[in-house]
Amino acid sequence: MDWCLVVEELNNFFSNKQYSMEVLENFLIDYLSNTSAISDALSYTEKDFEKDFLSVNGWYRKIQYRNKPFQEEIFKSTSPFGEFIIPEHHHPNVDSFEVYICGDIDFSHGGTWLSRWNRKDYRYVDINQKKILTPPAGGKSGTYKDFSNITNMDAFVVRVKTNDIHGAYIGPHGGTFMSVQHWLNDVDPSCVGYDYDGYGVSPQQTKYDGVKYKESDWKIAASKETSAIMWDEINDRRFWECITPNYNTFKDLSSPSDYCYNK
Repeated sequence: MDWCLVVEELNNFFSNKQYSMEVLENFLIDYLSNTSAISDALSYTEKDFEKDFLSVNGWYRKIQYRNKPFQEEIFKSTSPFGEFIIPEHHHPNVDSFEVYICGDIDFSHGGTWLSRWNRKDYRYVDINQKKILTPPAGGKSGTYKDFSNITNMDAFVVRVKTNDIHGAYIGPHGGTFMSVQHWLNDVDPSCVGYDYDGYGVSPQQTKYDGVKYKESDWKIAASKETSAIMWDEINDRRFWECITPNYNTFKDLSSPSDYCYNK
């Protein structure tokens, strides 16, 4: 075996993955800074969405922007059955940033909940600086005070590389998030729910390659955790208030339908 060739191929592989995320970071900053995508997402009502997506009651989806290789989808849970679980999975042909919009959502990444100050796995966007930044060190796990001192947080985002295992646990009050995507390997953008490897949200989703299904609880969304948020017992919601984007920051920007990315 030619080990020099193996090392070269590995270096090229990781270099390409890093380049892909840099491309997506540049797109994310430009897209959020120049469109009303976030304020629109905050103001959409149920009639604006594709309802009961993947045959799940109260699970809504909307394509807000698509221009290969980029796409942006909005997902909203208004489940009449209360809490909603997105099992751990990854996307073989997609790099993405998940953008928190509103509601009771706890994202998982690499098997752990992000609300517990897993700061290496999430970022925030500063529109004025046009940068994606990492929260400062020193915060205590899962407390709103970790975020209340970040005055330049315009959007809370989770970086999800193509093979990163991730999921979510959405509370009974529902929640909305945005998925900003870079589709890879010349694959045409469709839906991250179709380009999916892992347990899905419904039996109907198993018609797509790589999707399995089984009834479960929150453990299927964060395999390394021993407990999850007890949504009905939360009295202090300042954590979510701190990471909710400001509608007024984006409301006067151009519509995503008028957006053109030429970089």
